[in-house]
Amino acid sequence: MLRNSTEEYLNTLQPQVLGALLLLGLDVLKPWNWLPGSLKGEVSRDWLRVIIATLLFPWTLLFWPERAKKLAQAYKNSQLIEMLAQKPKARVFIVTLGFNRIVNPIIQHLPLEVSGAIACRFWQGGVDRVQAKYQLVVNVLGQEEVAQAIAITDSTNDNPLLAAVAKPCLLTWPLAQYIPALSSAYIPFFYLERIKRPGERYFLRVILGDDWLVLILATSWLSHQPGLHAGMML
Repeated sequence: MLRNSTEEYLNTLQPQVLGALLLLGLDVLKPWNWLPGSLKGEVSRDWLRVIIATLLFPWTLLFWPERAKKLAQAYKNSQLIEMLAQKPKARVFIVTLGFNRIVNPIIQHLPLEVSGAIACRFWQGGVDRVQAKYQLVVNVLGQEEVAQAIAITDSTNDNPLLAAVAKPCLLTWPLAQYIPALSSAYIPFFYLERIKRPGERYFLRVILGDDWLVLILATSWLSHQPGLHAGMML
């Protein structure tokens, strides 16, 4: 698929504003850096985002199958599908560091006969992502079959897998896009704080520090009880 399955799943969170606030909060707190051992760090970022979002927005799992069907139809990799169709006797496995409960509903709607999907488990995905694609594939197919395989990928992170197969193919798909989840959701002051004036703490320094203070002083001056009015607005 020409989109990132994890981001598309998170893009299904409803209500969108609350989902966007959750994802923003996670990126600020970075709870994946609190995990022990090999789970610590960016390797567990997507897994924790998916798990926490699913626990807080459990209805997302109900919405996802229909959304996955539409994504498979709209963003299928037609170029790759046509290439694979030229080898009808070949066994095709889709290998991804995405999560099985997310990618399987997409795969079942692709116009392609797939022998199997090798993906990270949903709830235990943190452990699987640490292994990387090569080990996930070997665990399922074995080293001998991997050594005779053709691997097609667009990620240099898959170099260990590419080095292990008979015919490695590192390709770029011009129509592929990575779109962060809920990037279109409107959060007041988010664009100003994070995009237009990043690092300036504009909301705290200007909106609250200057504009809000001026508003308090102006309205309190008109009040019959300025001290009480100002205190209630603080």
